[in-house]
Amino acid sequence: MRGSGAVETLQSALPEPALSLLGVVTVLGDLPVLVGAACLALVGLDRERGAYVFAVILGGLALLAGLKATLALPRPDPTLHLIETASTGFPSGHALGTTVVYGTLALVIDRGGSRRRRLAVAGAVVALVSLSRVALGVHYPADVVVGVLLGIAYLLAADRLTGREPSSAFRLAAALAVCGFVLGTVTGPTPYAEVVAGIALDRDATATLGATVGGLAAWRAIERGSPGSTLVAVVLIAAGLVGYASDPHVVLRGLAAAAGTAGLVLAADRWHRSEGESGKW
Repeated sequence: MRGSGAVETLQSALPEPALSLLGVVTVLGDLPVLVGAACLALVGLDRERGAYVFAVILGGLALLAGLKATLALPRPDPTLHLIETASTGFPSGHALGTTVVYGTLALVIDRGGSRRRRLAVAGAVVALVSLSRVALGVHYPADVVVGVLLGIAYLLAADRLTGREPSSAFRLAAALAVCGFVLGTVTGPTPYAEVVAGIALDRDATATLGATVGGLAAWRAIERGSPGSTLVAVVLIAAGLVGYASDPHVVLRGLAAAAGTAGLVLAADRWHRSEGESGKW
């Protein structure tokens, strides 16, 4: 119903070298790459713009996790998969994620040519990553089209609702995470949920809830003038990394995401205070 025939047609039309190349291109939309881009923006841009980009990306991930937990639609038949993948299929996380991350960077960074050129480059990356997901057999065409459209709609809404102000962007991200977490819980368990006290908690929705709340709490502490020491930031980051990497129970996973994200925001603030704003993108 979402276009399985198109997946088979595209795979048969592309030569093996092209499919191999798309297997490399698709990495640009992997979660570690997107999160890494958010972290680089947090320290590479000036304090306010970096925090804004970071918060917008968090919100995009929260929107994605909530939609996947709520809809829980399957991917194409596993026989079509040319790479390993996890989570549910709709909307495409790579399509939505790349739209949000590269689109935000193109809009906010003031280097690398005109805004039109930056948006064109971002659009090309999004298009190639989206194409790769269909060609590799892990998404239907509708998954990536809807993912891109949702990403664009979210970026426009975030720009209008927040005025590019970090605290508003963090609040929007947390609100989206709460809504996604609640809706995902109400609509029933996904294949990636764990039962806690009789309630099925989706792992990604829980993690993004923790991350957005942690980021919001840290930014509010910075605004109040009580961000804590560098040691506090390092301990929080370490706790988040260790906790998340150990693949703990879903609740601990959410707490680890909260600690790690809070630590990153606090550490970036300490960095900006010590280095100043010179040389930022």
